[in-house]
Amino acid sequence: PLLEANGLSRSISLLGDDARASRPLVELSKKAAKRPHRNLGGASAAEGPAEGSSSRSFASSSSLGGEPPAADWPLQWLVLPPPPNVSAAAAAKCDADAAVRLEHVRGAFKRAWSAYRAYAWGADEVKPVSNRSHNWLRLGATLVDCLDNLWLFDMKEEFAEAQEWVATKLVLSHSAPGISMFETVIRILGGLLSAFELSAEPVFLRKAQEVADHMMYAFDANPATGLPCQTISFSSHKTCSFASWTGHAAVLAEYGTIQLEFKYLAQKTGLRKYWDVAERPMLLLHSLPKPHDLYPTFINPQTGRWSSEKFTFGALADSFYEYLIKQWLITNKKETYLREMFDDAMIGMAKLLVQRSSPSQLVYIADWSGTGLHHKMDHLACFAGAMLAIGAQDGHKFDKEYMALALALGDTCYEMYARTASGLSPEYVNFVRGKDMQTPRGASYNIGRPEAVETFFVLWCAAPLYTARWHAWLRTAHSARCLCWSALLPLMPAGSTHLCVHCALQLIPQACVHGSPAHLRACSRYTPCTGKHAYIIMRALPPSIRSLSVTLDS
Repeated sequence: PLLEANGLSRSISLLGDDARASRPLVELSKKAAKRPHRNLGGASAAEGPAEGSSSRSFASSSSLGGEPPAADWPLQWLVLPPPPNVSAAAAAKCDADAAVRLEHVRGAFKRAWSAYRAYAWGADEVKPVSNRSHNWLRLGATLVDCLDNLWLFDMKEEFAEAQEWVATKLVLSHSAPGISMFETVIRILGGLLSAFELSAEPVFLRKAQEVADHMMYAFDANPATGLPCQTISFSSHKTCSFASWTGHAAVLAEYGTIQLEFKYLAQKTGLRKYWDVAERPMLLLHSLPKPHDLYPTFINPQTGRWSSEKFTFGALADSFYEYLIKQWLITNKKETYLREMFDDAMIGMAKLLVQRSSPSQLVYIADWSGTGLHHKMDHLACFAGAMLAIGAQDGHKFDKEYMALALALGDTCYEMYARTASGLSPEYVNFVRGKDMQTPRGASYNIGRPEAVETFFVLWCAAPLYTARWHAWLRTAHSARCLCWSALLPLMPAGSTHLCVHCALQLIPQACVHGSPAHLRACSRYTPCTGKHAYIIMRALPPSIRSLSVTLDS
């Protein structure tokens, strides 16, 4: 009933039917492509959803009747509609369904973990088809990345076994000779710190500090800017390089996605050195001229000058914007310059990049090539709904405008799943005039990315009547479409058989969405990131760090 009141009536079973499961991901389903699009305000809740309808339009102020946007907000056509009326009985039914679905999510994670334990213990990944292991960091990426999952799913025996592996088998000198600093930070350092936050086991903080110490040399390679190397090593031969495909430039989403981990480590150890190296790239960005108040994807690591004119909220930039608001949040909102950078960027995004499709008026974030818009949206950019909703909670000028945009983007990301025959989103979609979103051949695969489900989770927390927990249940399509011999297999092009770490990690926000109010209260103490780790909000900073924050604020 809750879903029907929202005009979101759809049923996706856990296992699905064989015929549907065998269809390709490439094309939109014929039914989805033909169905009409309906405004939320176009029919009352009592009338129920229009035939074949599954989405709402936030792009028509005349029919929604919401409070108009602030006069200086760029998107005057985008209005936050009034929330639908939901009965107590409908809400209770939704809660009951959530309890059942929570157990399905727990079971999916247990299955994936058991496969990893049986076939790839200590390796970075398991190959679900061949039941073989795959290494690219040689740091036990799945094991370390999933420590917090084990704890939150109350798999304490498995957690203890994994903890023992970290204590005795995580040897940094055994890592691959050239590894991505970005991936090592978000997966290894982040996994260890999140495990420490939840369990308070000292071994995780000790190992995290060891990992960070092995990375510190990377920040010294470019003394004029402090931008860290892209590729590093933990051996005695200290590799430091930038990829040729970037023109040997530093990537925004990499040097701008290390701050939560290093600042958290600084807070827990009281050592300012970790804070300083993470803060310096942010201060550099703060000082630079920003065309359209946005941040180009590439920068020269030696000179600190932009080397690209491209703007995107997808690949190469996505997590920088995600971390921008969360850096402000994790430091208990003390570093006000971060909030200013965030708000300026949101206005720049709204002015330049936010577009509407036709005929359905789906709201999306386009890319900017330097000379014009590219009407494409990556699944990676689906994090933006969560980002905006987080930014709309503190009584700032554009709170309602941020929330209206967050909900509209959430709907678009939902449609990226609902409009495919498989129920799984492609890697990206193109928006074509008169045809809404289209899946190009090169995007017809799914690797279990977590961005959309994070947005569904955060929007459920911030505006549950608008979204319904059922949104996140779409992710159980992974169980229907991706079950393999030993785990969950992303729908990839032929020949790709790795279990991406995302497939297991995405289950955490699903569990929270399908959990109880008690789960929500526990989650509210933390700053989650799309990499699926949680860091406690710093209620107080150590004295050595507090002085830095005061200096920045002044």
